[in-house]
Amino acid sequence: MPKAVRFISAWDRSQHFEDHGHEFNPVFASAEEYESAAVNFLGVPLVGTMMECLRQDGAIIRYDPTSNELAICDVDGYVRTYFKPDPAIHKLADNITYFRRRCSQ
Repeated sequence: MPKAVRFISAWDRSQHFEDHGHEFNPVFASAEEYESAAVNFLGVPLVGTMMECLRQDGAIIRYDPTSNELAICDVDGYVRTYFKPDPAIHKLADNITYFRRRCSQ
């Protein structure tokens, strides 16, 4: 399984921070802090309510319903996204259904 190391580029990190950094409480102070939290989330052992799947393309998707954090790491170890899913945005019944849908893609 790939080990998350960072976003693929500074631009990608900044873009995801701009899109999702405000979703966390407390809000991350910088894109670097956001990236570090994503790498940490993907790197800790699964505990409690955390769920993880290995997608067919080799990407790891991790979701924790307790904290409502979701992150994706590609086969090369790059963080693809880190955010808090919202049914009002993804239009599915709940976030566990969203996690499962992302796993099957």
